[in-house]
Amino acid sequence: KLLAAIAVLAVAFAVFAAIPAVADDSDATEPATVYVNHAYTGDKTDGNKETPYKTLKDAASKAAAGSTIILMDNVPDTDRNNNGDFNNGPTIKFDKAFTITSLDKENPVTVATEFCFSNVTTGTITVEYVNFNVSNVSGAIHMSNDNNGVKVIIDHCTIACPSGNIQNGGVVAVQIQAPAEVTVEYCTFTYNRDDSASHPTYALNFDKATKVTIDHNTFTGYPRVVRANVSDFTFTDNEINDMINNTTGKNSYVMQLADGWTGSGANAKVTITDVKVNVSGNTLDEASKKVDYAVFHENTKTNYAAFSVDGNVKLVSSEEKGAAPTFDCDVTVPAGTTFTISDKATMTISEKATMTISEKATMTVEGTVVGQIGGTGKVIAEAGSNISGATFDAGVQTEIDPSLMSDMVVGGDSVTEKTTFGNNQVVTVSKEAGYWNLVAGA
Repeated sequence: KLLAAIAVLAVAFAVFAAIPAVADDSDATEPATVYVNHAYTGDKTDGNKETPYKTLKDAASKAAAGSTIILMDNVPDTDRNNNGDFNNGPTIKFDKAFTITSLDKENPVTVATEFCFSNVTTGTITVEYVNFNVSNVSGAIHMSNDNNGVKVIIDHCTIACPSGNIQNGGVVAVQIQAPAEVTVEYCTFTYNRDDSASHPTYALNFDKATKVTIDHNTFTGYPRVVRANVSDFTFTDNEINDMINNTTGKNSYVMQLADGWTGSGANAKVTITDVKVNVSGNTLDEASKKVDYAVFHENTKTNYAAFSVDGNVKLVSSEEKGAAPTFDCDVTVPAGTTFTISDKATMTISEKATMTISEKATMTVEGTVVGQIGGTGKVIAEAGSNISGATFDAGVQTEIDPSLMSDMVVGGDSVTEKTTFGNNQVVTVSKEAGYWNLVAGA
């Protein structure tokens, strides 16, 4: 009897094992490679290549964190899970870190939906080989400030944004508002401006990110390329084409160094090199054709441990406030570029550092400059500026407004022997200034 029972159980087990497995449509727990195909019409959908998910929102919901999501066809703006609660446009929200890529990297798919990452606290988010063509949203990729400690890689993507995406006309193609480490490389950004747009527009906006690297990208049609509120920023080998006038009345520029940098103190590092700016036609008016590479935001009070920019730099100001960065590192103004300290802005070179004005470079002072200025370039101090805290090496060519000489150096009928202006400089003294005691070589 025992042997007969065992035989029956064996037959039952064999029959059960032969029954085809039912597709598991529940959330996965282990990272895997899953596929999405909107054209798939089968009933079984488990993320395999032969039985893919029918929408990206399903993959985002069911795939495990760390999975690779492969898009087999275009993602329409109907593939969304936000129900209009984010910028009232087509959006897919992700709460896990994924790699999202196209099946055919030579012919990437087109995505008409904004990617929004929220509450992701671990892992690496990678978006690669995807063409974004979005409308009625604020941009293509957005990460809110409830993400923390993640890495973000955006690689070989094409992002096209029309200007009328949101109510105030502003568009940010990629916006990272979280303490993340971000790399954007080998991407193409295109902005098609509607003249009715009035909000400042950027290709990239980084707020609170810890480290950002922007490398080998092309930006076309933007009035402003990057707003960077980070502690370690590198912008190298990028090309900017057809820059347009900023409709808010402020100058166009490549990068804005924003206020409230993460890691404020003597930590911030900025490197901007090999930037190619091509201005064609009449997209910029005559006053704006000298594009600033880096602009300091009005609230910037950061101490810089490293700062290297191979283009024009400007400290901006307003009636109420002005930028006031401190450089704890040596700073060089390269040949052929200008470094401008606007009215009400202050630049401080600490005692352990020197600013060097290269030959054929110019520093224009409308506000305040403090510290040691060296090199063989030119310093122009405009009327109303304050250079009383600055010391100029002998090789610096200085053009000082006469009103500054009377008020700052001569002080009426007093005598100065301080080598304030470099050797071989021509100094014009007003009649009211009294007299000078010239130092040797002046």
